[in-house]
Amino acid sequence: MSGGKPGPARTEAKTIHARIVGRNVRVLRHDRGLRLADLAQKVTEGGYPMILKTVQQIETGTSSGAHRAVTVDELVALAKALEVSPAELLKPTLCPVCHGEPVPGFTCNTCGASR
Repeated sequence: MSGGKPGPARTEAKTIHARIVGRNVRVLRHDRGLRLADLAQKVTEGGYPMILKTVQQIETGTSSGAHRAVTVDELVALAKALEVSPAELLKPTLCPVCHGEPVPGFTCNTCGASR
């Protein structure tokens, strides 16, 4: 095995999981009527310091469009703040609005999916 860059399949898998977690965090946050700042505060109050920008990057990706990887500690802290199990954040779920397939050229306001 080489220690070089990850191959396309490995990078794609990482992106898929980051998108799933981001989408689930966004949907659950909306369902609970929380703003980005509210969720960041709940996570911080639960013992894991988190700022609004971190939640935003997890949900929607970075300025380059790539979804931010989520650490195990962040996953557990977000799950605790949203009152779900970490496994729930990893489940591929369909958005109740766009069902994971928004209209081409648009981004779903509920889950953040785009095409």
